[in-house]
Amino acid sequence: GSAGDADATGDKKKRKRKKKKVVDDEPATVKKTPAPVEHWETVPVVEEWQEVGSKKAKQKVKLEVNAAAIEDAAEIIATEGGGDGEAAESSVSISAGDDPYIFIGKGGSTIQNLQASTGAKFDLNRTTNVLTISGPEECVQQGLAEARAILASEAERKANETTEKVTWGADAIKAVIGKGGSNIRATQDATGVKIDADVDAGTLVIVGPREQVSAALTMCHNAAFGEAQDSLELGSRNAVNVVYGPNFQTIRELQDSTGCKLDIARGSTTLKLSGSNEAVSDAMARVRALLNANRGFDMTIDNSKVGAVYGKGGATLRSIQDRTGVQIDVERGPTHATVSVMGT
Repeated sequence: GSAGDADATGDKKKRKRKKKKVVDDEPATVKKTPAPVEHWETVPVVEEWQEVGSKKAKQKVKLEVNAAAIEDAAEIIATEGGGDGEAAESSVSISAGDDPYIFIGKGGSTIQNLQASTGAKFDLNRTTNVLTISGPEECVQQGLAEARAILASEAERKANETTEKVTWGADAIKAVIGKGGSNIRATQDATGVKIDADVDAGTLVIVGPREQVSAALTMCHNAAFGEAQDSLELGSRNAVNVVYGPNFQTIRELQDSTGCKLDIARGSTTLKLSGSNEAVSDAMARVRALLNANRGFDMTIDNSKVGAVYGKGGATLRSIQDRTGVQIDVERGPTHATVSVMGT
């Protein structure tokens, strides 16, 4: 029984080996065909080229975007430069000279007019005194010509410039300035000169073209002293007091009614008149009439009687003047005194 089983087992093994050998003896094409398919499916070359192709596609899209941006920028530049083939913008810089404010003008009027008339933009660097003109080429050239003309005019003005300095005193300088500076501003606006008035020093400095300086000096002189000046020697303190009047009321009324300025220096008997020709003439006539009406008389007394006329501390003399309204002046001589009485 065991021998039969051994034979059967041996036959099975032979059959298995034979089957395996048959498989090994199969044609090579049958064995190799699946392998390449499994290799290409496992490492697909197609996916690698797809990835590379994607990168190139991205680069292409990026280049297209950049090209579009460049076209947009070119369109913007063309629009800002005027478009339709107009000249591109340009700029030029020149020195604004020693006084760059000639390009600014009062309230910026000059530079505003330049920009409006030329179409160019004017930019003044006040630190470096450099004027930059920018805009379309044609506008820049026109603006440059205008700027050069202003510089030439300024150079000519300075070549003809002169300075006049006078010393008239604090009161006269105050009159030149006027209330709130009204007189001096009017003179500068009318003549175009520069005026520096120093009240403390009593001086006036005028700078500008010769003809304008001369005109400004005349205007300042008239403001300080009047168009015409005249003087009248009153001759005595009595006459001075008559012109002054009580509490200076008479001289104020004369000035208000005639428009003439009247001045008597302290300790002097000379009356100075200034104003328009008409005002001076009118005031002079009124003062003479006033003096004639208060002419009075003179009398001579011994020097020993002078004390009685004055009284204690001048009380008697003041009392007579207050009661009569006359002016009394006593002038001592070597032996006699002259008493002048003026009044109506």
